[in-house]
Amino acid sequence: MAFRVLGPVELLSSEGMELPLSGRLRDTAALLTVRPNTFVATETLADGLWGGSPPRGAATTVRTYIHGLRKTFDRYAPGQVIETRAGGYLLPVTPEALDASRLRDLLRRGLRARGDGRLRMAESLLDEAVSLWRGRPYTGVAPDVLLHETTAELECHYRAAVLARAAIRLASGRAADAVTDLRGLAVSFPTDEQVAEELIRALRSDGRDPEAAEAYRTFAARLAAEHGAVPARGLRSAALDGAHFSAPTSSAAPPPVTPLIGRDGALRRVLDSTSARAEGREHRVTVICGPPGIGKSALALHAAHRRGAWSGANGGTVAYVDLHQCTSPGEAWQRVDGLGERPDLLLLDGVRDPEVGRAALAAGSARTVLVTSRRPLAALRAHSLVRLSGLGRSSAIRFLRDCVGAERVDAEPEAAEAIAVACDGHPLALHIAAVKLALCPTRPLSRLAGRLADPRHLLNELQVDGLAMRPLAEAAIARCTKSQRLWLRRLARHGRHRLTAADAAGLAAVTVAEAEAALDGLTEHGLLCADPGGGGGYRVSSLVRAALTEPRRGPQPAK
Repeated sequence: MAFRVLGPVELLSSEGMELPLSGRLRDTAALLTVRPNTFVATETLADGLWGGSPPRGAATTVRTYIHGLRKTFDRYAPGQVIETRAGGYLLPVTPEALDASRLRDLLRRGLRARGDGRLRMAESLLDEAVSLWRGRPYTGVAPDVLLHETTAELECHYRAAVLARAAIRLASGRAADAVTDLRGLAVSFPTDEQVAEELIRALRSDGRDPEAAEAYRTFAARLAAEHGAVPARGLRSAALDGAHFSAPTSSAAPPPVTPLIGRDGALRRVLDSTSARAEGREHRVTVICGPPGIGKSALALHAAHRRGAWSGANGGTVAYVDLHQCTSPGEAWQRVDGLGERPDLLLLDGVRDPEVGRAALAAGSARTVLVTSRRPLAALRAHSLVRLSGLGRSSAIRFLRDCVGAERVDAEPEAAEAIAVACDGHPLALHIAAVKLALCPTRPLSRLAGRLADPRHLLNELQVDGLAMRPLAEAAIARCTKSQRLWLRRLARHGRHRLTAADAAGLAAVTVAEAEAALDGLTEHGLLCADPGGGGGYRVSSLVRAALTEPRRGPQPAK
């Protein structure tokens, strides 16, 4: 019997026939394949099947699913069993029968052969590993089943196999074959800087500098639109070394890539705090925080250019350091120390954690520092915090008017408002909606508004040309603890979009103080936001709610 999880989940008999499995039987089998030949407790299966919040009587239901799987095995694959152990189950699977195990083994052997210089054998092993890939792992499993970490791990293995095979082909003078590998990988990982860098190097090795330049520009535009970031130094070096086109540098702030709409108040606060140093006020560091794609870098760049345009005591030189890909405090220190100047304003863009932020601050001697981060970075002392959330309804409609055209938006005000509400005011979601509208200039706004109104398909609609909201929402959820994800699923199942700590306490049968602490933690991750209506309430993002309930479409395999 064969278990295929690298794509749509399929269980095949020894004759190659796919076993007929209902949804929950498929989900149960998928969870057992995550830990083959290993005891899995009934409670673990229940947590996985119900997203960390199993209902009463879940253990009995799990036993029913196991019984159903055994009946299916008995009929279509008599040799396959599920062993019962005290308090759980074990699925015996040979390494050859599970494609995920084969991928791991082939990748390990292929990398070892490459390290030993046996390139022909290494390429053959990596070819076999890549051929196993049929799309996003565990496709077809219910979205609330806890498989996110395993899926991410398998995607990393696939990525590593393709990159290693491309490196072998490039080293052996087959740059065109490497380009084919890397173009396919870039479709599955559109904002991965290493993939983009290797693709550009392969294109240049194949004598295709114009295509390399276009690949860089496309990647840089996508990275700016999706993450508000600019490519790291290594990628720029791969693209620019000896080439005849330009890109932003690390020391000068790149120009803003999008107009600033609906952020007038936030811009004023940033400008006030970055000029406070010269007036003797206490704030030296200003942090702009918020969820990915919300416009932190765009706001910081607008403020930096406004700040750099001033003269005298309140303005002067502006230095820019991109830290989106920096995970080491030592590397952050070197990047800032390498500026070789004392700017009036230092912009640290994309600081991941307090340790990196502290190292960068220690290396710099700027009068004022502006930091962007997904986290509030409370450990950076004496800073002013500007938290960004979605645009208000009127600003979101202004955004659509600016991108789609005032005449078209004004002709369908109710549809435009529905699109703004469905996008939750998120700038990237609005941008994706605007691009889809621009691609079909004669199509009424009401058609897109109708599709976005269905929460089961919201995130599947909010994707176009490599831009997508789902990866951002899922990444934010994945960074939470298990307890926080459990809280989030409780809130997502709750019918109301706005609720108080008392409402949440009632849902989880805990004290109001415990509920408030949990909600504040989710707010810090950008998954909840304070209700602008006041009253100490919280609002659940419709985009996050959709990420927890909507079926997903996975990346396609490289050809």
